[in-house]
Amino acid sequence: MVTADPSLAADYVRASQFTLEELRSGLRGRSAKVAPALAAGLLAMREYPERLADLCGVLADPATPLQVRIAAAAAIGRLGDPAGTAALRAALSEPHPSLRAAVGKALGEGPPAARAPSEPSAAPAATRTQSIPVTVRAAEPGDLVDLARRQLAEALPSVPLEPAATHAFECRGRKFLLFRVRGVAGSRALARVKQERTIVAVVAGRYEYLAPGFAPRFLVEVGPGRGKNELDIRLLHGRRRSVIGQGSGRIERDTVRFHLRSLPLPAVPLMDIDGSWVRGDIVLERVSSATLQPAAVAPRPRPR
Repeated sequence: MVTADPSLAADYVRASQFTLEELRSGLRGRSAKVAPALAAGLLAMREYPERLADLCGVLADPATPLQVRIAAAAAIGRLGDPAGTAALRAALSEPHPSLRAAVGKALGEGPPAARAPSEPSAAPAATRTQSIPVTVRAAEPGDLVDLARRQLAEALPSVPLEPAATHAFECRGRKFLLFRVRGVAGSRALARVKQERTIVAVVAGRYEYLAPGFAPRFLVEVGPGRGKNELDIRLLHGRRRSVIGQGSGRIERDTVRFHLRSLPLPAVPLMDIDGSWVRGDIVLERVSSATLQPAAVAPRPRPR
């Protein structure tokens, strides 16, 4: 069984595939066509009068499954509506740490108008990290590689990929495949990234939506660094292309030895990766992960 990752599916499944009533029914767990957590993400893309009320109602309902409430918090954060911001702040007193972390992240991701400039960020402070095992191995045809490559080609038509994935890895129950970008290999590839920023690899994340599927989770971008033999490496969000990880590489003849680490975002695994890039071939030598544990948020006193 593959752990569902509704944030992946909602990014690449079109809301127009479902009627509004199917999505609203799915949000409440009354549809066989769309899972509740996925419905929450898709409803954020549909304009209708009751949209915010539907999402806020799910977020505030303790009888709703936790994963669905987390997806609703993320959807509300995308809308950036002041009324939604108020609902998110009210949810900061929830007893579930994972929900509080999702709410804090949603408050931090909303448009600037959703939070007054004088107000501090409501994201819970991280106090410690917890280690998470990461299993890395060579990808095999049985890992649905062909399906992943076809779906990545649809989502990223401007990024041509090699036919086969090079690595498969799993973290927190989520499965990923790493693909090299076609044409970025050999000595010419090294000369290219020394001159301009170039996408060299794509990490596909697997999700379960009616049938298994894949979406581009991360893009690995390499470009010139500060020194003559240094490279700057960035990990980009698969859809928004925002920077979610940073690192560096050092050129030693035809090999680049690199270190890459994801940025400390709430409820997001902290990935530490050491490896080599040899003529376009990626060798992962060490991969470790951790997750931020948010500090407990005390309930705000209600005015009398």
